[in-house]
Amino acid sequence: MDYTAAMSDEHDHESAMPTIQELTLIVDSHLTDTDLEMRMRVANALEKRAVIHRVQEDWDAAIADLTLIVDSYFTDTDLEMRMIVADAFNSRGSAHWNNDDYDAAITDFTIIVDSYSADTDQEMRAIVVTALSKRGRIYGSNDDHDAAIADFTTVVDSYSTDTYQEIRLLVAEVIDFRSVEHYSLGDSEAQLADLTLLVDSYSADTHQEMREMVAGSLMMRGSAHWNNDDYDDAIADLTTVVDSYSTDTWQDTRLWVARALDFRSMARVSQGDSESGLADWTLLVDSYSADTHQEMRDMVAKARDEIAS
Repeated sequence: MDYTAAMSDEHDHESAMPTIQELTLIVDSHLTDTDLEMRMRVANALEKRAVIHRVQEDWDAAIADLTLIVDSYFTDTDLEMRMIVADAFNSRGSAHWNNDDYDAAITDFTIIVDSYSADTDQEMRAIVVTALSKRGRIYGSNDDHDAAIADFTTVVDSYSTDTYQEIRLLVAEVIDFRSVEHYSLGDSEAQLADLTLLVDSYSADTHQEMREMVAGSLMMRGSAHWNNDDYDDAIADLTTVVDSYSTDTWQDTRLWVARALDFRSMARVSQGDSESGLADWTLLVDSYSADTHQEMRDMVAKARDEIAS
């Protein structure tokens, strides 16, 4: 839904976000209407009002509006209304998560999974994947790594063949999350398998966010090889990051390339190739000295110290 679109019959400027007062007028005037079009209008108004509350970090008010949506429209069979309700459960779960109410968040994400997994609409499928991803991340953050892996595996097993770009991005992200859970359990073999799965499955994707995830996975796989004293494989992965992504302008990808240069420098020095290590630190300084991002500045300063020593 386009949360920034105005309701054209309520105010003059269609591109402006309605005010809380305008949205409240719609809700108060039409909440009990039975006409589907009017019910949709009220649900949209509640959803937009919840967005405003979330921007203001008024989580309780956002939760109240989202609860009104799910309580009022959960039994609707219209597809668009079902998606509004599913999205409201998703947003309410996130609001509970922001309030550190993990049980309530898990409950909302579970309702999505249980209620909408059979839907074939691609946007609804994306909502279900998002719910599984968020529930898995909550489990992981609470050290329930097995439950997290189970949710992430459900996503990978059930949605990897989807061609819808939003779902492809979510699946790639979930594979990355699962690799972290395997690392937390000390299962380096499974961690490497997931990083390899992400690289092999999505390297050809040109979407900038996907390119950033692949670059990050190559970097993390190289780091894992390095931690296992497998310097040749580490250098191979880090070199792929540098060679394939150095021209990217997206900041997150630039950071992965700089990290890869830093790690490749250390790997080469560990192999006794100080000259190549210094060459990588020099390349890092030459390429990123003008970058104002704090982590980039820190890496450049460290590289300069290594060169000077």
